[in-house]
Amino acid sequence: MPEGAKVIDVSGKVIMPGFVDTHYHPQWLTPQVHNTQTWQYLTTLAYGTTTTRDPQTAVTDFMTYGDRVETGDMVGPRIYTTGPGVFAGENIKDLDHARQVLSRYAKYYDTKTLKMYMSGNRQQRQWIIMAAQELGLMPTTEGGLDQKLDLTHGIDGYPEIEHTLPITPKYQDVYEWYKATQTTNSPTLIVEYGGPFGEGWFFQTEDLMGDAKIRHFTHPVDFDAKVRRRGAGNAPGPAGFAAAGFPRTMSCARRRSSARRRLGWRRISDRWSRASWRT
Repeated sequence: MPEGAKVIDVSGKVIMPGFVDTHYHPQWLTPQVHNTQTWQYLTTLAYGTTTTRDPQTAVTDFMTYGDRVETGDMVGPRIYTTGPGVFAGENIKDLDHARQVLSRYAKYYDTKTLKMYMSGNRQQRQWIIMAAQELGLMPTTEGGLDQKLDLTHGIDGYPEIEHTLPITPKYQDVYEWYKATQTTNSPTLIVEYGGPFGEGWFFQTEDLMGDAKIRHFTHPVDFDAKVRRRGAGNAPGPAGFAAAGFPRTMSCARRRSSARRRLGWRRISDRWSRASWRT
């Protein structure tokens, strides 16, 4: 050992590569106002996620944050994004129009990817995937709580679907669809389609108020709004409803994983529900 080397005692610890979060939305950042340092990215690093991917940023600020991290101007994980989504408001008229819309991702945003976010009828969605292939873009899609719609995404050539396919349990025909289309799915169990959000489970089962690490790395305004809240939605309380939702989805995901289907797998043990994934 070199003289003066720093020794870190890792007894009882697990040393592993950083997690890759393939579905991470830091959209509570102040839009169009660039902070010197964003606490959200520090929190992400503190919980072991060293690479993030935001599939639908709404605004373009995150591209700048990614550049700043890359140049050493700000501390944060590696930041990848799709840029703002391609929504139905684009009103794609034909294949040439789709090429024009998608050229911003291939040339201006330079993301090399995009999110087709419920972008119209099936013909319009097919024009988008055709244009994406021509421009060398790798698109993902919004699941939209519509399993029949999701199946057409895979059949038409879209390589990924964000969020769970909402119907569980799934049967062999769906697993064969995964195999035939090679579609990757990021089930986002803390934001689950077809069941209560897994996020609520963490609020109900963890002592967030007493967690010193969370309180240190989370802005007080954001912390209080989430942890102290009461009421509908994913508010903490004695209901315990969330336990019935995501275990069924996890069972389907494990079956896909064991059959070597493409799956973005979420590490849901973090107390703050940070969407950490391994592919």
